[in-house]
Amino acid sequence: MLSLVALAPVHAQKSTSTPRYLMLVRDLDLDAGGLATKPTLTVIEDGTFTTVELPTLRGSTYSKKVVNASMSGRIDSTTNLLRRNRYVSNLLYQAEVKKLNELGTQGWVLVNTLQEGTTVRYLLQKNEEALGRAGTSSR
Repeated sequence: MLSLVALAPVHAQKSTSTPRYLMLVRDLDLDAGGLATKPTLTVIEDGTFTTVELPTLRGSTYSKKVVNASMSGRIDSTTNLLRRNRYVSNLLYQAEVKKLNELGTQGWVLVNTLQEGTTVRYLLQKNEEALGRAGTSSR
């Protein structure tokens, strides 16, 4: 019973804090010639946004040796072109996951994901007040 009484003030304080939101947007735009996609990751927070352009996705720019080194098992089920295209898509997904992990270590929590065509939007939330109190309390 004592532990429930001790937790009551923490719950009351947590519910009064105002959450902050951040959006991470992954987008694929065609380049000027329409031949390749130009991926971007954009972080939108508190009226500011930062966009990082990732390398243009062209499967032909990566050697067969580099692509095959990323594969496990026997490589005979697909063509080189298909494997190269998969490789460059995985580079984009890798950058996306790295950014989500980075935001997670900063205290952001994923609350929603929305995909529309080639655009994916991640809505993340952080409760600054509750996080601050949690870090300063001791047992």
